Amino acid sequence: MTALAAVWGARPQQVSALLDAMGPRSASHRSTFAETADLAVACGHHAARAGQGVCIDGNLVLVFDGRLDDGAERAGRRDHQIIFEAYKTSGVAGFAELKGQFALILWDGERRRLICARDALGARPLVYRQTDGGFAVCSEERGLAPLYGDEPLQPLRVAEFLAGRPAPIDAGMRASVRRVPPGEAVIVSNGVIKLECFDRLALPEATSDAPEDQIRRFAELLRTSVARHCAGEKTVDCFLSGGLDSSTLAMIASREVTGPVRTLSLVDDSHPALSERPYIDAVVQAAPFDVHLRNVAGYDPFAGAEDALRRHAGPVAAPNLLMMRPLYQDAREGALLLDGHGGDEVVSKGLGRLHDLARSGRWITLYAELRGVADLYGEQASSMLWSLFRAYGPGRYKLAAVMSVARRLTRRRAAPRDALDLLAEAFRAQSGIEEEITRRRRPRPSDGRTAEHAVLLEPQQVFALEVLDREAQDAGVEARCPFWDRSLIDYSMSLPPSAKLKGGWTRLILRQAMAGILPPEVLWRRDKHDFSAQLRLGLQRSAIISSRAIEAARASLAPYLDVDRVLALRARLDDDRHPVSGADLQMLWRIGLWSIWLRVHNPRPVP
Repeated sequence: MTALAAVWGARPQQVSALLDAMGPRSASHRSTFAETADLAVACGHHAARAGQGVCIDGNLVLVFDGRLDDGAERAGRRDHQIIFEAYKTSGVAGFAELKGQFALILWDGERRRLICARDALGARPLVYRQTDGGFAVCSEERGLAPLYGDEPLQPLRVAEFLAGRPAPIDAGMRASVRRVPPGEAVIVSNGVIKLECFDRLALPEATSDAPEDQIRRFAELLRTSVARHCAGEKTVDCFLSGGLDSSTLAMIASREVTGPVRTLSLVDDSHPALSERPYIDAVVQAAPFDVHLRNVAGYDPFAGAEDALRRHAGPVAAPNLLMMRPLYQDAREGALLLDGHGGDEVVSKGLGRLHDLARSGRWITLYAELRGVADLYGEQASSMLWSLFRAYGPGRYKLAAVMSVARRLTRRRAAPRDALDLLAEAFRAQSGIEEEITRRRRPRPSDGRTAEHAVLLEPQQVFALEVLDREAQDAGVEARCPFWDRSLIDYSMSLPPSAKLKGGWTRLILRQAMAGILPPEVLWRRDKHDFSAQLRLGLQRSAIISSRAIEAARASLAPYLDVDRVLALRARLDDDRHPVSGADLQMLWRIGLWSIWLRVHNPRPVP
């Protein structure tokens, strides 16, 4: 829980303002290095969790956020000593040998260069800004607010937010702000910036382990990851949704830590059929947990929105984030908080096997598997089969060409096909979002393992980790995601896709690894409630996204959105006979959040 900051230029005293702008994350235990006239390196911590201050080794100065894993190479040395040794031995390339999750700022006084780096998983944030007046870097974009002032959000970033598409891995919300990419170092010397890649999350070789050995090895790596993340912690809390991922972490943690683990759960007592309470109860009855429940009946999807917008320095595409905020507040101050994020990506629901079956033309087997996974993807097996046939089936290129022409001919008459069609036409063109989507399009993966690995490299993974980090830091807890562990990821990516989907059972190896540990009703459940029903009801009740409010905000929304189409979509929200899709619910939530941002911040409208 360390906030990092450095300023190299005309006004290094601004480093304190950068720490101030990062809120509770940097409120106490501050330390600063300012030996030279034009450089200041500093860090601060949350009052509930003091961390390492500025570390100095000769001409090297380091501030560090994160943790390094225990290993034989540690030999009693502290994290900063290991980092110094890696840099002295191999320079920036030595950071590839650091095992763990970290962001760091290192000043090399002998070479007069400033180095800003993140590990390849991107679990710890780091952003920077360069102008003629100098260079500044800190942990969060809001930390740079004293420098960027009232600079508006980039039109492309706004378009990506409204359309629910992730921004590039190195992009900030504002044009002057950049993010340090995972596995790379930003090196500043003589006013020149260069990026050096020192690590990549590469696809490993396929494992040769027998199936029973795969289960044993996976189970051991998962247990080790949880134990490593909990090591040395006196207070461990855990999100518990009743799903496979969070239940797995809670049960393993209950065996690895002393004292009861506090579980933090959302339930909906007003809609028992939509509540996860039966699955939560099954887990908490299996071990001595300290159980804390939050009832989401009457949920307001925009409660706390203004605070969240300040915390994240802009709007974030995370509809359930505001629902989760009270759970962070229920955590014990200074606790380690285990989060099941990453389970779906690290242990695929079956994406790879679906690709392999479609590519090989095994349509009957594919349909049988789809019947087992369709509910998890929120679609019917037949529609998923049709989508895969269009991508891989015979004659797919001619079919795609015909459908493309049909879409162009009907675009203006038909209802919006996707979120892009809800953008104002001029803004859609001016933002360049369609060109950006085309530029970032990648070839179809060659096989199932490649498809699963590609998911881990998508920008939204790092964005999600950064959002979770900011929420936890402001609440005075440290969130860690044991599924997002390098050893576990590498082994999971080495497994054949059939280890993760077989007989309609998704995440099969995780289920097999947790046999005898998780209650059977959780271990072998197929469904999972995602609170979309509560989001739908909350949006229907909310004055923020009512038709009346949208019409009243027409003047401010019109530069960005086709307001008439937004009103038509909002009208469909009240039609229970033809409920809008989950994607449309999220679109309406993003529009509501954007209207709040416009009202509070009143940025200059796009020309």
